Formats: sequence, structure tokens, C-alpha cells
Amino acid sequence: MKTNIFYTLILIGLAAVASSCTERSLSERPEDGPLKISFTWPENEEGAESEVAGASIWLYGSDGTLYFSGETSSESYEARVPADTYIAIVVNSDYINAECSNAAASYTNRINADEESGQEGYLTDVDKVFCGGISGITVNGGNKITEAVINTVNVVKYLHFDIDPAYITGMSSIDITMSGIVPAVYLYDGRYTDDPTANMTVEAIPDGEEYYADMSVFGYMGENVIYATIHYPDGSYETTIPQDISEELGQLPDEGGEIDITLSLYDGGEVSVTVTVGQWEKGSGSGTIV
Repeated sequence: MKTNIFYTLILIGLAAVASSCTERSLSERPEDGPLKISFTWPENEEGAESEVAGASIWLYGSDGTLYFSGETSSESYEARVPADTYIAIVVNSDYINAECSNAAASYTNRINADEESGQEGYLTDVDKVFCGGISGITVNGGNKITEAVINTVNVVKYLHFDIDPAYITGMSSIDITMSGIVPAVYLYDGRYTDDPTANMTVEAIPDGEEYYADMSVFGYMGENVIYATIHYPDGSYETTIPQDISEELGQLPDEGGEIDITLSLYDGGEVSVTVTVGQWEKGSGSGTIV
């Protein structure tokens, strides 16, 4: 009898020890967990992944507040973060002629094209802007790593102008101006913002007896009016009659294409222009959660 009581006491003691160990391990479980977000960048003209110097990342909690923003490597962001469900947005840090703003919330985080110095309502060329976002990143407390991948997209569009001034002689230079330029996009998915469109002027480069010019923009929308400005050595200039090419641009397929137009001077002269639109990347910077 005494032996049975003795063993019973031992079993009760072991159960108490096991229970206390379980309670202690649960109470000491971390309230944060490891997170790794990797990035992929769009292919360049050679078909290889574009090289970027680094990345800027924003991490938003489930309540919509900005938990973290900062610089990280071009490969990934790694940190221990509080257990929560996150939205992440990334953009390469070496973008050109642009500026990020309104990052307090994921749905307002955006990138804006810089304005031309001294020219209100005119934008500069933007370039090398790769961005994207992903939601539903759930991090649990503990040591099991949560992994996610953001596949960024190139949100810059390219327009090329081949210009033949034909019988116009004595000119020193020629500019091309186009309206309806999109001034900003949201970083999460590359959508256009509701900001009013702006203009862009680019100087053409001589190429034999003809000229060419390039624009790199976030996009175009609304009324896209184009005209050429002819400059002469004595400082005088003349412009062609503005021509709306919105309909022609809207009819181009996703892969881009060409538009042939003739810009007329007020005195009857003509400037032939071929507008080539580069491939329009569709989709958003989505990704996967591992």
C-alpha cells in the first residue's frame, strides 16, 4: 500500500513538473518572428534581370500603419517583426528624375516625376523605376521564418520620335512637345494617380538630314496633343499647328507600335513625324508568399 502511495506521489510530481514546463514555454514564446522578403527585377533589353543598386521598402501592419521604412539590399529585406499580417511595397533606390511621397499608407504611397526646372507644368524624363507590392504576409510568433517574393515591374514607358523636317532649311534645332503625360503612379501596383496630366518637351538630335527624340514617361492619358518647335540661328522660332493624337495612341496594341503623322506649320510647311511606342508592360508588382 505504501509502495502504491509512493509511486502515485512520484507521478503527481512529474505531472506538475511537466505542466509547469509547458506553461513556462508557452509564456516565453516570442511575440515576434523572422521575415524575409525577396525581390525580382524586370528583364533588361538583353533579357537578363535589371541591375539595381539597392531598394527602398515600406512595411505596413494589419491596422494600416507604417511599421518600417528604409533602405535594404537589392536582393531582400530580412528582420524580426511583431506577429501580424503585413503589406510590403518596394522600389529600387536608384530611380531617375523622380521622388517618392505619401508613404503614410500603402494605398497612397506613390512616385512622382520631377518637374522641369523653371517650367511649371512640364516634366522631365523618368527612368529606371521598378516597383511592386504584396499583401497578406502573415508572420507568427516564434522562429519559423515567413518568406515572400515581390515581383516588380517597370512602370516607365518609352516613346521615340523620328522627325523629317523635309524642306525646312536654316534651322538650328527642333523640339517636340506632348501633353497628357501622367505625372505619378502608385508604387503598390503602378496605377496612375488622379493628378492632372502635364506636358513634356524634348530636344531632337540630328541624324543625317533627319532628327530623332525620345521620351520616357509613366504613361499618357486624356488629350495627347503634339507639336514641334523649329528654332533658327537668329533666336527666332516657329511652331507647328498642335495635333491631337489621342485616338491613334489609344488604338495601339499592348505591345506598342508606330503612328505616322504630319505636323503643319502655319505658313504651309510640314514636318513628318513617326511616333514609336515601346512595349507597354501590363500587370502589377505582385508576388508569392512561401
